[in-house]
Amino acid sequence: YIFKEGEGLYATASYANNGLGVSLGFKRYDNFFFKSQRESDLQQLFINYLPSLTTLHTYTLPALYSFNTQGNGEMGFQGEISYNFKRNTLFGGKYGTLLTLSYANSYSLDKDYKLRPRYSPADTTIIDSVLRGSQGYSSSFLGRGPYTYFQDFHMEIKKKLSKNWRATATYYNFVYNFSTLIKGASDYDYDAAGSEPDIFTVNAGVLELLYKIKPRHSLRTEIQGLFTEGDRGDWALLLLEYSIAPSWFFAIQDAYNYGNPEEDLQIHYLSTNVGYSFGTTRFQLGYGRQQQGVFCVGGICRIVPASNGFTFSVTSNF
Repeated sequence: YIFKEGEGLYATASYANNGLGVSLGFKRYDNFFFKSQRESDLQQLFINYLPSLTTLHTYTLPALYSFNTQGNGEMGFQGEISYNFKRNTLFGGKYGTLLTLSYANSYSLDKDYKLRPRYSPADTTIIDSVLRGSQGYSSSFLGRGPYTYFQDFHMEIKKKLSKNWRATATYYNFVYNFSTLIKGASDYDYDAAGSEPDIFTVNAGVLELLYKIKPRHSLRTEIQGLFTEGDRGDWALLLLEYSIAPSWFFAIQDAYNYGNPEEDLQIHYLSTNVGYSFGTTRFQLGYGRQQQGVFCVGGICRIVPASNGFTFSVTSNF
């Protein structure tokens, strides 16, 4: 263990006027996490909360590659601009159009590790290097390290097409450090082993259509595609959700991992859900095969493990 004092800086600024919205953010965390068990994985058993600047995506396929904050050390920037094109203009059309562009990144700190060689007990052969002293390393406050952890660019267009139709189209581009964000490896692990992290690019697109059938009754459709050469490969998803406001919803979803490099795992994750809301409490019953990740249906998002069978959940606000 080291006894280096932790540092944390999180700053945001925003501006809004006449349909234009702009937000900027900066964060820097250095040895700034508190855990109930020191030996656990870097992404588990946190006591303190370290906010992320990246967007929490709620569509199922983009949410498969979400970012988790690196309390061991990271720096990042975020910028977002949105503009509401007014009605009866070239881009606004009859009902107006909302356009949002967002970019965020996270990368390692510029660390100078204090190392000493560790020798074999049998001879003077150097086995590896270990941290020396109580501080472990020093870091430059604004220095950027060599490793990218995450990069997120997405563009979203929201538009009312008619009295009964609404559409949302979104494009995503991620740079994803699988070794750090999933396996929990740190920049020290890469330096000590002389290895490079497993980083790949993810492209995804989502089209959401909402049709108002009659008062209180609506049908929502999601068509999603995700394309990557890393991890589990390409995905396609179709969701149909029928809602009766303010209490009921019925949904069926099929996520197909058709691009998995293991042919036996190119399977359909078909599931159905029904939910009922009473006051501030929602009851939800589901059945089917569920992939691991963030699952969103009926306006509620939650992290779920891979499963096959029945699920029942109760969500309430107090």
